[in-house]
Order: sequence, then C-alpha cells, then structure tokens
Amino acid sequence: MFGMNFNRSREKIVAVADIGSGSAAIAIVAVPKTGPARLLLARRSILSVEERAPAAIVAAIGAHLLEVGQQVLSEYRKKGASQPESVYAVIRAPWTQSKTIGARTAFPKPTKVTGAMIGRLAQQAMAGEEDFKSGILEAGVIRVELDGYPTG
Repeated sequence: MFGMNFNRSREKIVAVADIGSGSAAIAIVAVPKTGPARLLLARRSILSVEERAPAAIVAAIGAHLLEVGQQVLSEYRKKGASQPESVYAVIRAPWTQSKTIGARTAFPKPTKVTGAMIGRLAQQAMAGEEDFKSGILEAGVIRVELDGYPTG
C-alpha cells in the first residue's frame, strides 16, 4: 500500500560502537528477525599519528567516539528515524588483555567441591593481583584441577 514495506517494522535498529587502538566508529544497523543485517549509516574517526601517553590515547579515543556518535545520531535523526533500541560495543585489541593466575587450597578431609567454593578461591586469587586490577571488565575461571588433574 503506497509503497510501504511492512517487513521493515519487524527490524530491530541497533547502534554498534567499534573501539580500536587508534580509531572509533559508530554504525546504525537494521537487524531483521531473519536474513542479513543492513548497514544504515556508519562513520569512523582515526587518531592522528603522534606520540601520546596511554591516558591521552584513552581520552582521545573517548573524544573521537563521542564526536562520531553525535554525528551519526544527528544524521540518522534527520531521516526521521527513531532512536536505536540497543547499543553494542566491539572492543578490539590491544584494549583487551588476559593473564593467568593460580590459586590452591587443601582440605583436611574429603570435601565436595562446589561452584561457590571455586568462585571464592578465584576471588581470593584476583585480590592478590596488584598489577592487573585497573579497569577489569570481566574475569573468569578457565580451568579447575582436582588433585592435580583437570576437571571436565
């Protein structure tokens, strides 16, 4: 009817932030229930090449992300479109890092090992890490050994 596409109303509109070590980008994407997503609008801002302290790099990336985000939303709203329903962030290396730490405990008698016990032991191990604490977004237990043997 009048050239309207009613299938479009079933799409979810999302914003995607792409944060790299020297750039920031924002995209507006239409995600249908089935089929491929459609890129509606995207902009990227790249840091100029110069020597910066780590804190200055983070601040510059943040400023670029804010600037490009405002540009994209402004241009998207000019088309009469509604706000994105969700926002996702893709944080690329080297903003991610990992470290392996270990913790041990001994029980004087046979004891059932529970997830809560493993969680407390992991928290104790993380509490002892001084050089890795700043800015942790996520921490997880990758492997558990019982009597020196990896568990399933």
